[in-house]
Amino acid sequence: MTRRIGLEEKARYAFIHELPCVATGILGHIQVAHIRGPDALFGKKETGMARKPHWTWTLPLRQEEHARQHQCGEAKYWTWPRYPWRDITRGPMAAALLLEGFRAMDDVDGACAWIWARIEAACADTEGPHSRGSR
Repeated sequence: MTRRIGLEEKARYAFIHELPCVATGILGHIQVAHIRGPDALFGKKETGMARKPHWTWTLPLRQEEHARQHQCGEAKYWTWPRYPWRDITRGPMAAALLLEGFRAMDDVDGACAWIWARIEAACADTEGPHSRGSR
């Protein structure tokens, strides 16, 4: 059975494709990465591999980063020291909701600036490489 995608979901995915990767800050070759893990604070239940989570729980990742997320496992990927969102309360969940706020305001430039500012702050806080390339 084919699942139908609604207008809001299409709008979210189109918005995600316009953003830089949340792990590297690089534009282009962006894929929609679903956050499958649970979080009771956000009312987010675990999603199995056969079912995608609600479209709100998505972040932009470059192809390479998206593959890495699947290879090492989602929980490990989002908590790596090089991940620039680790200092935000609830990490990727909060980032996904913040990006949804930018989408609701149709503010691609604001979302891009916010992603790049988080990556710059993470790079300044640690000596490890967060960004592997230029924007």
